[in-house]
Amino acid sequence: MNNFSGENQAVINLNQALRDSINLLGIENSDAVFETPRDSEYGDRAASTALKLAKILRNKPLDIANKIA
Repeated sequence: MNNFSGENQAVINLNQALRDSINLLGIENSDAVFETPRDSEYGDRAASTALKLAKILRNKPLDIANKIA
């Protein structure tokens, strides 16, 4: 296995863990995924999931982020 395929598997695992955490909040079939930020200053991966779910769950994005962390 080369590093590229290992990195892809890591991203797949991260995305699955994110969806599993969201399922615990009662949200099923979430399309939430980690993305690569345009500016590398913001890290290797990012997810705007908490912002997207804030309206649905009627809760603050930070509170949601803490629940799915």
